[in-house]
Amino acid sequence: MELELKKGANAIRRLLLPPIPISISRNFRSIDDSTLERFGAFIKEKYFMDILNGVHGTQCYLNSQEGRRGLEDHIFGRLVNYRKTIIPWLSSIIRLDDLDVLEIGCGTGSLSVALAEQGARVCCLDIDAASIEVAIERFRIYELDAEFIVGNAARRKDVVSKGNGYGLVILSACLEHMTYEERLETIKNAWDLINSNALLGIFDTPNRLWYLDSHTTLLPFFNWLPDEIALQYIKNSPRYSIRNQLFSMVDDANTNLIRCGRGVSYHEIELAIGNYENMSVISYLQQYLKTRSIYHLFHWLTSYGPFYSAFLKKVGPNISNAFFQPTLYLLLEKNA
Repeated sequence: MELELKKGANAIRRLLLPPIPISISRNFRSIDDSTLERFGAFIKEKYFMDILNGVHGTQCYLNSQEGRRGLEDHIFGRLVNYRKTIIPWLSSIIRLDDLDVLEIGCGTGSLSVALAEQGARVCCLDIDAASIEVAIERFRIYELDAEFIVGNAARRKDVVSKGNGYGLVILSACLEHMTYEERLETIKNAWDLINSNALLGIFDTPNRLWYLDSHTTLLPFFNWLPDEIALQYIKNSPRYSIRNQLFSMVDDANTNLIRCGRGVSYHEIELAIGNYENMSVISYLQQYLKTRSIYHLFHWLTSYGPFYSAFLKKVGPNISNAFFQPTLYLLLEKNA
């Protein structure tokens, strides 16, 4: 019964989502089921086995609901989601064909492939060698090209510059896993890599100001806590994998906590880039989806989101509503 209800809800969701423009969907690359199955085995061996052996300490993780969902997301789920949301949003702002893009924190390459499908020239950078190895394999099976770098974006020497600058630099789901010093250096380096009127994207980044930590612990107000208290309170998280991961990492406890994922807010961006006169938020994903999707608009209006976001806006500085969303998905333009 529960499975049928879930299928019904997903069917309704698909009906309410806007169709993907043909100009975008015609560029999607497809792979057969056998190739997808082999790719899943490759991810499990090269990426997840490292996590299982080094972090979770047990292969039971992949047999759990959380583990199965994580594996499915890495194989295909994230790519599907990016094709439906991020790519149409970006395409409404900037032409992706022939665009030079640097994705910092590319992970296993799902967003990178979605961008390359649309004709972007992508440079993929990640600090984790196993992630880059999977990204290279993903590009191979989709018959696409990219440049790959194993490096730390907080070190300027690890980041490759373009002669004419990048048209778009993306910080993708990575800032929340960096130390506070690394965040500032990474944002500074990313900002320096783009020219005037080019874009810096901060994607899939949990907002420190939001009342629920839906990224790491699933606990209310967790990102508001100072690290010392958060380190003790994390034992209350319903996510066993996070608790286990935290205490099996090699750095000191506070650094381990940050590496697991701590919220980010406008404060880091202001400290790294400076006065908001140097930049402008030209769009954010939630705004785009709510104007084009009945599902997203209904979901937002029936939550606490509008009230809490309005509260943050009222008491916060005079900056874009993009900084008062549950997750930061925004595009900053570098002013001339």
